Amino acid sequence: MKTISGVSVGNYTYSIAKTAIEQGKRVFVSIPEGAGDCANCGGGGIIVLTTTPQRPTKSLNGNITSIGDQWFSHVENTSYPCPICMETPDISVLFEDSGLSFDESYWELSYIQDMAGKENALTEARNLLSGTPRPTGLYTFFGDYGAGKTGILKSVTSAFIKAYVKARYVRANDFLTEVKASFTDDSTSEESVIAAYSRYQFLAIDEVDRISNTDWARATTFALLDQRYNARNFMATAMATNKFPDKMGGEWGYLMSRMLDGVRVPVGGESLRGAT
Repeated sequence: MKTISGVSVGNYTYSIAKTAIEQGKRVFVSIPEGAGDCANCGGGGIIVLTTTPQRPTKSLNGNITSIGDQWFSHVENTSYPCPICMETPDISVLFEDSGLSFDESYWELSYIQDMAGKENALTEARNLLSGTPRPTGLYTFFGDYGAGKTGILKSVTSAFIKAYVKARYVRANDFLTEVKASFTDDSTSEESVIAAYSRYQFLAIDEVDRISNTDWARATTFALLDQRYNARNFMATAMATNKFPDKMGGEWGYLMSRMLDGVRVPVGGESLRGAT
């Protein structure tokens, strides 16, 4: 699904924005204050597309509009339906935005059925899915390498999308790579990338303990997780780590405290590496 400044829009809305940009205009997207629980539009049901001239006006006379800390003339506002809550999403589009490969879109939790050491993980994953179509909460799946944590996250993501829930799987380092790419991309920003990941009804973040041990990597990851943590009563986040949440080290204190405040799910049993 297409996004503008972290907000999902329909193909028609995106084409209107693209045309405006090709005409030399600037495009802004905003969400009216709503009273619902749509993770994309806040429940208002509409997305507002604002187009302006490329440069702000130097004159404060006439019909002008303030956007941020700048003033523009000839501003046009047009509203479009939210593609998530006002239209039935195209499941192929949801899968395209899911972070899953074609083969992974068929994965199911049943692959760990009756496996010793994975019973609790299966139960909690199914509890998470029971919240469809509005899953909530914060889950941490932890255990040794190869225990099946990634498979669980991907299977849950696939199951949600099949129920038309906007869901995404991402490895923590890949998220950071996407944020870094925004530094040299004039069409997006670090804030808009984080905002986009903050709006998924379900977000699975894998290998969260394997990011680079730098202040920037931790701060950027924590910025996303803090937003997801604060919204845990309205949307769901699942993380996977090889380390016990309470034994990750002092520099991870911020993340540990939030993991301990959620559902901690051990994933044990035999390694599934190389299993078919």
